[in-house]
Amino acid sequence: MKIQLSRNGEKVTTGEIDAPGHLGAHLVISEKQDSPSRGCSIGLKGYDTSNPDKTEYREWKAVDLEAGDSVEIKVDPSGPADAPDKILHSTSQRLFEDLDPEHADRIITTANQVTDSIQKLLVELKDNLPPESAHTLSLGVGKVLAEIYSSLKKPVYRKYPEKRPEQLNDLPL
Repeated sequence: MKIQLSRNGEKVTTGEIDAPGHLGAHLVISEKQDSPSRGCSIGLKGYDTSNPDKTEYREWKAVDLEAGDSVEIKVDPSGPADAPDKILHSTSQRLFEDLDPEHADRIITTANQVTDSIQKLLVELKDNLPPESAHTLSLGVGKVLAEIYSSLKKPVYRKYPEKRPEQLNDLPL
């Protein structure tokens, strides 16, 4: 699968995942409190999930956008894709090769307890913080929750699919 991103009629980048996985364009708009400035950018991100032992995260060039800019996303364009600007690997699966079902249950239970505690903290603090601090806290919590899932829960679910909650069945491992 391939996506070409253009801004104001000029090609920015073309990303490709040539294996099972995900590829998407990510538009981000942010505003700062008490500031007339507004940040807006778009870029391509993807995941190659073909290797159960190592997920590859790829990121292509992101560009800033201004009011009035137009963005075009072309699916499956002709021509070659650009090399990603960033490639990261998740290798936590190898750490779980010898994991027995009892330890898998302990990892999932503890990860769920930590996740619940962090989410509860966010709910308790968010309304009592200035908006910018609440936003920063929300982003930090999101990063922690994503890491708990990708580094602890996901490898367990790959090894023991029967432990995977039903609501996650549509997500790739």
